[in-house]
Amino acid sequence: MLFKIGRRKFHIGRENVYPMIIAIAVPPRAPYKKSLDRKLLRIVEGGLIAKWRADEFTKVSFRAASDSEESSRKTYAINLVHLQAAFFLFLLGIFIATTTLAVEIIVQTSIHE
Repeated sequence: MLFKIGRRKFHIGRENVYPMIIAIAVPPRAPYKKSLDRKLLRIVEGGLIAKWRADEFTKVSFRAASDSEESSRKTYAINLVHLQAAFFLFLLGIFIATTTLAVEIIVQTSIHE
């Protein structure tokens, strides 16, 4: 949109815009609602919410960076020694299943004779 003299009606901002919704549950017709609204507005306009958000972004990005560094240092290939317990449990399960099947066959044949 342009004014008659060729100037634009909008301004290009240099800051990031993060839409925020702040909600606090208040009973209907609460006498303190207007006061609470004013206080929340002062907190938002004073920049506390933006500061808290920036602090949280910093914490999360720092944590993510340190986690990626730790995981890259601990990367190694899995070999058969690491999977040895899984193989032993698998063989134990096969042994128990075979034993149970043999006992059932023996019991069935002895009952029907």
